[in-house]
Amino acid sequence: MFAHNTRKQSHSMGGQILGGALLIGVAMSPAPSMAANFECPQDNDLRTSPLDADLLRVLPKGVTLSQPSQLASAVALMREHGVPPYSTIDHLIALYCPTVASNLSLSNDQKTSRVRQFATSATRLVLTNDSETGVIFDVELKPDVAEEASQRAAQAGLTVEQWMTQVIEAGVR
Repeated sequence: MFAHNTRKQSHSMGGQILGGALLIGVAMSPAPSMAANFECPQDNDLRTSPLDADLLRVLPKGVTLSQPSQLASAVALMREHGVPPYSTIDHLIALYCPTVASNLSLSNDQKTSRVRQFATSATRLVLTNDSETGVIFDVELKPDVAEEASQRAAQAGLTVEQWMTQVIEAGVR
């Protein structure tokens, strides 16, 4: 699934997860004119089967998907209908992207960033096998705090994620 941000300079970046499967690529390529356009994928751009029309009608779309409960509902509904995980991710991004693309107050870089943030959240939720196993929080840390967390985790012989889990669990007990 590709969202395209076309502008004068050329740059490309892709996100990969689990076994090198490409989930989202955001490509910025030279525009044929001076105008810059942010483009979302169309259904025929997706390397997956189209969604059933009945399912598509009931799925939340656009900014609604940025609400965790709506995103979780969409993921559950797609699972119930047998949509494979990577297809689910691609379709969710395609359902979310047009709202971002139509927001004239955002620059193309901001639009790209928003779609990437959504893609990260959607991917984590889709690839979580069972909501009973845990909840994933996406928390931004200042660089110095992240560095300190990394150092403390290393001192404890843990990954940052393991160390943060222990600190949070101890804090809520």
